Amino acid sequence: ADIQLTIDGLHIQDFADLKKGWRHLLTAHPFSGKAAAGVVTVDKWKFDNFSFTARNKRGKFDFSEVAFQPTTGVAEGQLGIDFQNPQIGFDLELGLKSVKLAELLKRVTSKIKADGKLGLKMKATGQVLPFNLLLNNLKGNLSLTGKDFIFQNMDIDAILENYEKSQSIDLFDVTATVLFGPLGFLAFKSFDASNIVIQGTGTGKSIIPKLRFDWKLSNLLAESVDVAFATLKNRVAARGKLDLKKMEYVDVQIALLNKKGCIEYSQTIEGPFKKPGVNSMSYVGKVLVSPITTIAKK
Repeated sequence: ADIQLTIDGLHIQDFADLKKGWRHLLTAHPFSGKAAAGVVTVDKWKFDNFSFTARNKRGKFDFSEVAFQPTTGVAEGQLGIDFQNPQIGFDLELGLKSVKLAELLKRVTSKIKADGKLGLKMKATGQVLPFNLLLNNLKGNLSLTGKDFIFQNMDIDAILENYEKSQSIDLFDVTATVLFGPLGFLAFKSFDASNIVIQGTGTGKSIIPKLRFDWKLSNLLAESVDVAFATLKNRVAARGKLDLKKMEYVDVQIALLNKKGCIEYSQTIEGPFKKPGVNSMSYVGKVLVSPITTIAKK
């Protein structure tokens, strides 16, 4: 990649401090700079118009005006790195908008076809060292929002409408790809949500005007805060935890809601992502215990 880099406040003679170690160089000499690159490619991902401004205050780096344009959307954010911390602490704020779901899916699976745009906001803190525990030490919040999605070869509304007649479907089978797929696709390729794509349906489509997924992340455990989506006729919400280290569902409940936010049917899920234990659907008929999804109220 062609990179343009400017540094202010750091002089040639300052590099003599490298003999004391790179950490000493960073903590002893404040400086600032800017960087920009036309195209940066990492593995399958291509980033255009990458740029940032950085300021080093004796080992505490503030990266601001961070912006880049991946092939799936536009991103901006800021990053702080503390080299005074022996484990190199960091805090991150990242926002993505206009993420094209179809482009994202092409990079992780060919089994699910969908169109629409996602927005993402993430706030996280953690430690870089030891590097192999970087994700384990990550704590923060992740919010995914979207509208006007179309999932091909799966008509969620038609299946749910036929439930009372057939009594033979699982709410999990019908909704899990939508509820949990985006988190897995964005965070961990090893979470293959195509394993939970609806079985036995190969026709029709699902139109999803809006979805919202708010998760709290800590030590590779994602806990739901507000996780729901609305089709043209139904509202579906979920609560519980995803263990992204063991790749397991932990006390997850999926609920089909009415317009007042009351549960009509619910189902609980436990166990490995690839082969979870799914309890039979049951009629509940009570208000969903906190958290109540904002989508269910609309």
